[in-house]
Amino acid sequence: MAPIFIASKPITLSSKQAIGKGGEADIFDLGSGVALKLYKQPVHPDFQVADPAERAALQSAAVARLAIHQSKLRVFPRHLPSNVLGPVELAYDKPGGSIVGFTMPYLHDAEMLFQYGRQPFRDALAVGMGNNDFMRDILLDLHSTLRKVHAAGAVIGDFNDLNVLVKDSEVFLVDADSFQYGGFLCNTFQYRFVDPLLCDPTLPRPELRKPHSEYSDWYAFTAMVMRCLLYVEPYGGIYRPQNGSDKVQDSARPLHRLSIFHPQVQYPRPAIPLQSLPDDALQYLFEVLVNDRRGEFPLPVLENLRWTTCLQCGSSHARAVCPYCHPCSSLSLSRQPLPEPSIVEGIASWAPLFNCTGTIVQAQVLDGKLCWVYEQDGALLREDGSPVVRGNLLPGMSVLLSKGETHLARNGRIVTISNGDSTERRAGDTGGSSPSLGANAVQLYWLADGHLYRSGDFGPLLIGDVLAHRTRFWVGEQFGFGFYQAGALSGTFVFDALKVGIKDQLSVSLPAGQLLHADCLFGDGVCWLLISVQERGHVMNHCLLISRGGEVLGRHVEEDGTASWLGSLAGKCATGTTLFAATDNGIVHIELLGDRLVQTESFTDTAPYVNSESRLLAATDGFYVITQHGIHLLKIVHK
Repeated sequence: MAPIFIASKPITLSSKQAIGKGGEADIFDLGSGVALKLYKQPVHPDFQVADPAERAALQSAAVARLAIHQSKLRVFPRHLPSNVLGPVELAYDKPGGSIVGFTMPYLHDAEMLFQYGRQPFRDALAVGMGNNDFMRDILLDLHSTLRKVHAAGAVIGDFNDLNVLVKDSEVFLVDADSFQYGGFLCNTFQYRFVDPLLCDPTLPRPELRKPHSEYSDWYAFTAMVMRCLLYVEPYGGIYRPQNGSDKVQDSARPLHRLSIFHPQVQYPRPAIPLQSLPDDALQYLFEVLVNDRRGEFPLPVLENLRWTTCLQCGSSHARAVCPYCHPCSSLSLSRQPLPEPSIVEGIASWAPLFNCTGTIVQAQVLDGKLCWVYEQDGALLREDGSPVVRGNLLPGMSVLLSKGETHLARNGRIVTISNGDSTERRAGDTGGSSPSLGANAVQLYWLADGHLYRSGDFGPLLIGDVLAHRTRFWVGEQFGFGFYQAGALSGTFVFDALKVGIKDQLSVSLPAGQLLHADCLFGDGVCWLLISVQERGHVMNHCLLISRGGEVLGRHVEEDGTASWLGSLAGKCATGTTLFAATDNGIVHIELLGDRLVQTESFTDTAPYVNSESRLLAATDGFYVITQHGIHLLKIVHK
């Protein structure tokens, strides 16, 4: 890589310094709390797509973007709030040459606000850090930051939950170089947050036709409030018009104001019901989405939110009285209590296996047996009630299980507890925001100093070398799969669960774009790689079926939030060579047909018991459904 120049000093970058990437730039760690945002040149590998027209468009956009920043970055506003992580020093291709990027503060151990709008992420947080009162405080900080940005004469423009970072209870804004200021317009946007009033209503999907404004920033803020407090976006759910002639493409719903308030929109079942919010909050959201009200989000609506748990039914809400026990408006509640412990006539049966007043922390099926850890009364306990450790789950702690062993990882340390004895290991690498480690029934696997290890009878066994600090991996009973990303460098690998050695240089190509979330599920000789990325303003979910030898057998892609089985990465479990997915309309069966992943069967009778965010594990005679406070066995009986 050719050197770049900061303050006339040459700096040569290496792939080991890469810490992230977006659609326009790669991010590098320069040390001492400083990061470099380096714009992608037209020859960047991410722009070398197969389609010639698309490749030309991407390269042309890169040229135009670099040309604008030659003047825009030189007049970046200097009176923005301190939690806006904007340019500090400009980077050049040569002394006095062209601007190719800039330095900015490097924020360690922060999460995108996007993650806080995902229920599985929030459920996995330590007690207190995942509740809505905590989210209210984060949103209040974001509200204050947005007001200060506007007071400094700037508009965020492409305001979305991917360029808002959360660390503890503070928010930080990144991608500040795309702000609208000094006569420079922001022409980028994300479809989930763009104000439909700025878009051409005649097109099949939102396309920006008018400049961003302070009003459109507040519209995006409102969308973030909904996603963080309710797990739903303004145009989430499924539009089911009674008259077929009224049907429109899902992408066009914002242009026709077919929001979650529309009577023919099916509210998503995993979302927190609208009626959980007080009337003033509901009325404001209705005015914005239905009547096109714009303006600063009313601060008292957030300040006055106080969440509580109903002592009678256990539901969480922010009203004076429980909306479940005492329905209070014409809005229908989407959350219905599940029967306990009845067996349902038909093809679906439902029975409780375990319930607690605490929280299910982790559950895994090991050699056909369901094992779990739960937190209750100030202790972590295994499925038989035996204590693992005293004390609550700490923020950032990962928990994995093997037969008879519990593995706790935090801050580069792994402690394995078995029969009261503990063994400590060091895991210095991370594959994202948490230590990268995995476990199956008999072994623990972890990364440290660019090496992949597994536990052995006489100490750690080296499996192979990986890219330090940039690798993620998962492991099943037979084999493991992993990938690494570092700027323009990326790759994939597989490894045997019991042998040493890594097979890399695979033909598995990762989707281009900003990585948001990844997971991997294992079946018999195959794994299902699930990846969510932001691609040119859209959040896209990819599923790849990969063989034990590292060959891609099939793939599928859908936009996040759609009604399809891949509209969410959650709710999946693998068994044999097939995949099952929980949706709001029940569990569906996914199989490989040719080189395509196709939904082949739908079990609609399971709809009352699962939704698209359900945690599923495969059982020998059905599915284990893991909730925050319990585990149930859901059986499907073929007629």
